[in-house]
Amino acid sequence: MEDQIPVTYIEDTYASAGGGVINYEAARRVMTFDRGFLAAQLGIHQFTNIHVIHAVGDSMEPTIHPGDLLFINPGEKEIVTGAVYVFLIGEETMVKRIERNPITAELTLRSDNSQYEPVRIDKENLSKVQVIGRVIGNFRKF
Repeated sequence: MEDQIPVTYIEDTYASAGGGVINYEAARRVMTFDRGFLAAQLGIHQFTNIHVIHAVGDSMEPTIHPGDLLFINPGEKEIVTGAVYVFLIGEETMVKRIERNPITAELTLRSDNSQYEPVRIDKENLSKVQVIGRVIGNFRKF
């Protein structure tokens, strides 16, 4: 059984690759994956507390497509510029690339789809942003 990894699947939770979705606190269940498969697919070897949710919207295409399963590490909340994170702004769950200005600490949320403009979060509104975790991989349904 040590070759099986339990992963928390939050079935009715969606991270919007678009305008935002309200729903992060949903029913959770556990899925199991083969350790070797996840290590090969996600490039990680530490699997503590990994979550899986769905993506909706097209703002993160071509990286993330609507319906993709997003593997999130909620232990990785420290922002690394250029990485993809799931976060809450108010009650809206979103997935974007985040950049933090090292001087002002202000955030810029970027979509991979060039049709979407970046969103800037100034210092006064930083408290409204809660990082859920870093997206460490995604699986696409055909």
